[in-house]
Amino acid sequence: MATSCANITDNVLLNCQKIISAGANDNLFLLNFDQLATVTRDNTNPNLIESFTLNSGAFLYKFQGFNDSVEPRSALVKTRYSANYDHEVTIKLFDNTADLKEQIDALKLGRVIAVVENNFAGSDDETKFEIYGLNAGLVLEEMERIVADTETQGAYNLVLRSSERSKEPNLPATLFDTSITVTRAFINSLVKP
Repeated sequence: MATSCANITDNVLLNCQKIISAGANDNLFLLNFDQLATVTRDNTNPNLIESFTLNSGAFLYKFQGFNDSVEPRSALVKTRYSANYDHEVTIKLFDNTADLKEQIDALKLGRVIAVVENNFAGSDDETKFEIYGLNAGLVLEEMERIVADTETQGAYNLVLRSSERSKEPNLPATLFDTSITVTRAFINSLVKP
């Protein structure tokens, strides 16, 4: 007989006024995993992040896609002894500069945390931003550039994903503090100028 570590505690009802919609904004914000200093969680819901701080001199870095090219995904991964989640963010980068190549080379050796802006904002704008890889980080698992690809015009396709050894204990966390305006200002205050 299985042991229960959690019980559902609330109703989940359809909000007919704000039906969920697909997609994410074309701006992806990345943070080096080891530069996250602290995380402030809501007292009643640990999946709600109110703010976080970075180590001195650290920034969020904006990676800009185009035309729905940021594709976040999460999936349950059950094994015999655990139930965790894969977090994944795919982005296409439409450039080919030496500076871009330097950032891709850095990604292949590091771990990052991704902040995604959903198209869907929720009933009170509270679901606009989500954090992927908060507990274990994301690693660059795939990178491909097909120069002759006429659909992407030779863009780089990057897949950042939970590693095979380190899955996430929760779904992507919601980032929200007071209002969408306050939350967006918070994110913008951390982006490298």
